[in-house]
Amino acid sequence: MSAAKIAAVILAAGLSRRAGDRNKLLMPIKGEPIVRHPARSAVEAGLEVHVVTGHQPDRIEAALAGLGVSRFTHNSDYGTGMGTSVAAGIMALPSSTDAAFIMLGDMPHIPASLLAEMVGVARKDDFEKIIVPIGKRGGEGGPMGNPILFPKHVFKDLETLKGDQGAKSLIKGNPDLIRSFDTNEPGIFVDYDTLEAFPDAG
Repeated sequence: MSAAKIAAVILAAGLSRRAGDRNKLLMPIKGEPIVRHPARSAVEAGLEVHVVTGHQPDRIEAALAGLGVSRFTHNSDYGTGMGTSVAAGIMALPSSTDAAFIMLGDMPHIPASLLAEMVGVARKDDFEKIIVPIGKRGGEGGPMGNPILFPKHVFKDLETLKGDQGAKSLIKGNPDLIRSFDTNEPGIFVDYDTLEAFPDAG
């Protein structure tokens, strides 16, 4: 599959409840809104970038201006949980999409090189497997991180997610479909949930 079309569905719809009255995705990391970092990495990796908005959609779109985002999809049910945002993002993908990353908007330390390496692993299996990054710390069977790359044949399952049911529920129910990708990349575990987590929140 030499011309596979790979997308990144970036979830940027949440209410940021643990960040008080501020939208954490718009808070600064290294001088830029946090949501801009995963989007840039996805663009640099050559992915087609789709962003799911919900809370303050206009501000999220403005924060991502100029990066080359392919499409914004608004999830009107964002308040019910992440599952609806995953479903909305997957349903909005073009039918020609062969696989898609589910990326979290509050994980700014995912390098483009990691995304490219995961696509390479998926290509070896003709995009039949779910590629899951696994932290090498602690040896084999280490903790599972994000983002996760899903092949097209499981998109229908992702489209049925609701409430707080995340994409990892699909992984737990289909162990035979999993291909682990061992990595020393610490960014697969780093997200920002509270104001205290931001070094330059200001």
